[in-house]
Amino acid sequence: MIRLILVCCLFVAISACGASSPQYERPAYAPPASQSPMSDSNDQVLVTSTESDSSSFFAKKSAKRDVAPSRDASVGGASGAADPQTSMDQKLVKNAWLTIRLRDEKNFPEAVQKCERIARSLEGYVASTSRSSISFKVPTGRLDEALAAVSELGKVTHRDVTTVDVTANYVDLEIRIENLKKLRVRLQELVVQGQNVEEILHVEKELARVTSQLEALEGQMRVLGNQTSYATLTVTFNERVRPGPIGWVFYGLYHGVKWLFVWD
Repeated sequence: MIRLILVCCLFVAISACGASSPQYERPAYAPPASQSPMSDSNDQVLVTSTESDSSSFFAKKSAKRDVAPSRDASVGGASGAADPQTSMDQKLVKNAWLTIRLRDEKNFPEAVQKCERIARSLEGYVASTSRSSISFKVPTGRLDEALAAVSELGKVTHRDVTTVDVTANYVDLEIRIENLKKLRVRLQELVVQGQNVEEILHVEKELARVTSQLEALEGQMRVLGNQTSYATLTVTFNERVRPGPIGWVFYGLYHGVKWLFVWD
């Protein structure tokens, strides 16, 4: 009886081990089967995120490429806008002064006449003359020719040439004149549309003030235009001074003292 009970217990134990062993072996092989779907899903997630990042990156780059031309175009349009001061030629006022030494003051009238001929040959005109000086105008672009021609009359002891840029003043006058012209036209229209004598008189008074101011500015414009179109050359003649016997003594003394204190 005891043996029978032991055999039954042994059989139950063996059957229990046989039944439980597959349950312990399955988890050992379960992870690979369970990991493959997870790895696939993770891979899909990574690929999706990479594609989204790359697509967003290229989208930003393409957006930058699309924006850049428009910004350049706007900048180009702004820089290409006509500037009144840069689109027009420079307005320059040139003046020159020459002092020429001649052998004798008797040659002054002849030298003045030669300067007059030089001015006419260069399409200029004489502004003023005296016995020993002359002031004449030549086209601004021919000032160098006038200087070269006058310098051949004698020894040049002094030369001064100045150039002043008046472009800003010229543009300012143009703008003010244009605005006054528009205002004058508007006032003329109001005079016609006046309802009573008081209004008409008030508008006519303002119209007279604007007209006077406009004429003054137009006069300044004409003067400035003449100054920029023609350069002024003023020539002064003087006589060569020759010292006498005592003068040579002081002349030599002067150079001797100068040599003691100043060495070139």
